[in-house]
Amino acid sequence: MQTPMQMVSAMFIVSDTSLLEVSATREDLYVRLAVLYRVSIRDKGLRRSQALPGSELHPVSLRIQVSNSVGCCFTSSQDERLFMGMQHTTVMLGCPPGQKLMFDVDASLAVTKPYDCLVPIENMPCFYYAEGFYPRFVIMDRIQRTYHNFTGSYILTVVGGGSGGESNVRLYTDEEIQTYNNQDSSDATLIWGPLAEDMDRAVPVFNQKSNGISWLCQKKSPCANIAPKFPASPEYFFLINVTNRDVDINSTNCIYTTQFLIRIHGLPMDSIKGSLFITCFTIFLICLFIVIYGICKRNDEKIYKRFKDSVYDRIYMKLKPVKKLNSTEIAVQVLKKQAAAARQQRFMIQQQGQWSWTKAMPELGELDEMSESENEGSSDSSGIILPASTVNPTESSDAVLPAVDLPKQ
Repeated sequence: MQTPMQMVSAMFIVSDTSLLEVSATREDLYVRLAVLYRVSIRDKGLRRSQALPGSELHPVSLRIQVSNSVGCCFTSSQDERLFMGMQHTTVMLGCPPGQKLMFDVDASLAVTKPYDCLVPIENMPCFYYAEGFYPRFVIMDRIQRTYHNFTGSYILTVVGGGSGGESNVRLYTDEEIQTYNNQDSSDATLIWGPLAEDMDRAVPVFNQKSNGISWLCQKKSPCANIAPKFPASPEYFFLINVTNRDVDINSTNCIYTTQFLIRIHGLPMDSIKGSLFITCFTIFLICLFIVIYGICKRNDEKIYKRFKDSVYDRIYMKLKPVKKLNSTEIAVQVLKKQAAAARQQRFMIQQQGQWSWTKAMPELGELDEMSESENEGSSDSSGIILPASTVNPTESSDAVLPAVDLPKQ
């Protein structure tokens, strides 16, 4: 004999069983004297239509009715008893709202060899021209804030581009889009091509396993013959449109579309322009070397000689050994310095023509005679009479004379 709890049952009624499948599992909770039903609902996928997220949703009614519950699913009101063992809900079939297709920069760079741009731009992925481009995409659920990989099919189209920076990127016209992306074109206008050889050449359809493309930039395409900006190599910005419209009906009811901008560097140059650029750059380096060499060899008082004397004096003063002199020799050196300074001042006065040498500097003759006698005769101080204040007889005979700068004659 069945117990009252075992007699409880649930019935699920669907308005269109061809579109919606309902399955349930039952669990008897004897401790709580209750019955638990776990219900799962699945879209059979027979509705072959695509729409934008949250639009053109198809409603399907689902009713759940509980039987043999011994009156526990009834409630009394003032006039009647209401049956509470029935629940009704509506299931919307189609593309759920909040879905968005996004370009996964990190995953795309992870499957590409690292050839970073010389001058990076923040939030701008950079790829190398000679390497294949393998884009990766994710689906973001903005309602539940979750991500999952996009594994469906899609088509790729270059819809804009420009060189020299993001501000120079422009949208191509419909005619240009058809010309630059038509894989059957024979006018040398293609920007890119699929890496897989078994794809439809007219409209390649990509998926997660086969998604590589190669950059062609044929001679009539907008990315051909791009001039470099020293020291960076030629580069171009591509605006790419990706959509799964009409090519991914079997895996999703959603139409996903996204656009993203990438930067490609290392574009090849035309042979003539490349040779001209290399020649001009070589000539520039040669001219620069000649100019620098001429400046260094020029015996100019303001440039070369001044620089040479300054550097030489600094090195000489650092390397010049310290000579030990007695008090008399120190005094002779001081007088020689004063005589040289007097001669320099006399020369300046004579150039100005303000007064004569004999009136302005009468003591210079004596200083010159002292200097000449010292240069002619000997290294001792026997022919020079020093003032009493110059020589200190109590001073040590081994005084050290520091290096001093002598004026140039």
